Amino acid sequence: MQPSNWINRWDRQRVFVLLSLLAAPLLMAILLRAVDPVAIFWAVIVSGFGSPLGLTEAITRMTPIFLCALAVAIPTRAGLYNIGGEGQLHCGAIAATALVLYAPWLPHFMMIPLMILSAMVGGALWGIIPGLLRARFQVNEILVSLMTPCSRSMERP
Repeated sequence: MQPSNWINRWDRQRVFVLLSLLAAPLLMAILLRAVDPVAIFWAVIVSGFGSPLGLTEAITRMTPIFLCALAVAIPTRAGLYNIGGEGQLHCGAIAATALVLYAPWLPHFMMIPLMILSAMVGGALWGIIPGLLRARFQVNEILVSLMTPCSRSMERP
């Protein structure tokens, strides 16, 4: 790709980010029938980044979304699709919680690294189902990812 195309691409991305930042308060002002969209925009910025508590909450709520975005972006660069990022996140959270509940005798300095490791294993076990079916039987991973939750709900009690 030529350098001028990269520059144009980055400029387009910046323009879209700026337009979305401007359109969001305007849309909220229209939907909420508020008078001042600038006040809405300022309230969002100040409540999210204006205090240490707001910044901590923003980062806490952003991290799972960011991890799910990475779970989609990395396979996409390899020419694969992963639409099960949210399910992998939930399975990882269940695995980390199970470790804490069923192994409370572990020392505290080991608990966080083991929680991270168990969350990675739990998410990988959920994501390996479409991966193995794709590698072994050439099954479309999008269909498998979409049908896996449905097959879990059709099991007999």
